[in-house]
Amino acid sequence: MGQKLVRQSLSTNALRESTRTGALSLSDHHSCWCAWCTKYILLWSDLELHHIWRKDDLRSLLPGESFPLDCTVPVHKRTCHRKKLQDYANTASRHLLDLTQRSKAVFERTCAESFFEGNLNKNVFLREWARWQWPEEKSSHVIYELNALTGSKLSIELARKVSHSGGTWLDETRIDKNPTWLLYSGSVLMNGGYHVEARARFGEFEANIPRWHRHSSEPYIIYSRRKAIMSCKVDDAKEAVERAREQRELYVLRTAFVSLGWAYFGTRNYFAARDAFEGMLAWPGTSSSWWHVAEQQFGLGCCDIYLQEGKKSVRRAVEELIQAQYICALLALQAIPIPDPRINTHDGPISLTPSDVLHWLCGLHENELPRQLMEEIRHEAIIDSHLRDALCTTLTRPNAVA
Repeated sequence: MGQKLVRQSLSTNALRESTRTGALSLSDHHSCWCAWCTKYILLWSDLELHHIWRKDDLRSLLPGESFPLDCTVPVHKRTCHRKKLQDYANTASRHLLDLTQRSKAVFERTCAESFFEGNLNKNVFLREWARWQWPEEKSSHVIYELNALTGSKLSIELARKVSHSGGTWLDETRIDKNPTWLLYSGSVLMNGGYHVEARARFGEFEANIPRWHRHSSEPYIIYSRRKAIMSCKVDDAKEAVERAREQRELYVLRTAFVSLGWAYFGTRNYFAARDAFEGMLAWPGTSSSWWHVAEQQFGLGCCDIYLQEGKKSVRRAVEELIQAQYICALLALQAIPIPDPRINTHDGPISLTPSDVLHWLCGLHENELPRQLMEEIRHEAIIDSHLRDALCTTLTRPNAVA
């Protein structure tokens, strides 16, 4: 399964355009590379865009043309597609379809487990199905879906996708007089790259929360983390961390630390930023969301660009950015807006991917990062570290038991 391309060679211009539009989610300054073996794909005739979940199964789960189903990664067509990754895609989509036949209790437990593990798009697909299947619970499923969609690559398309009725997909999920919907829909706009619209939505949210009730309400506590991301100010991020500590939930605390790390990075305090990114997963004996791991590696990679000098520092940053790039690609995740590490001024957060920063960094050190070395770095960062195996295990995790 996959989308076939017929050009003969992967030229630099074609690579850049395909990467910019998101068609090739795994690439560097040399070429795109395979999600399974991590080696370069040099010819268009050898490239397959592998669907992470079988598109036919997703189409049967979500009929119609309103929902994007193309979550793909590049692979070698003959050696790595059918014989390797396709088995994982088959299993992952089979679990999706199987869950629609299970009880609501199993459905809810599976959705919760996938969300906290970081398999956010499994949650998005299932909630999209459930909000039409169980209309009496539609509002609840919409809120859960938008929360998961905040960290999904699908947010880029769904935030402004126009439906058959002429409105956007996001606006058609609207729940009147519901501040939580305003909050999460604003988050989808924010992470989808629509920052002006997101600020307007957050302003609408603030107007719907009585002043006397603001700081004690759960939606406002959640909003403090979104506000910290949008402002990228240290004081806002510290407030988000403080409120997350009061909730005593590791997941929300880690999200707050993400905003703190990027806020420090925006002030060019790279040591404080690195401490925040390192500390966010420091609690022993607890599991972490892949979304948090990707944000951590993205942040560490950006910090290490500036903290040290020499080839070792560059290599370390490249390794961290590659791991963030791979996690985001294989689970179709989306990072939050961040201060641009490619410039010296802080003009507020913008929407960047690990691939954007990796291409820029490798371009600066092109002579130090030849093809063979890049393949060695990727093999160590993805295969030797068992990152690929762990992500494939996540994708094919069985549904919860009754």
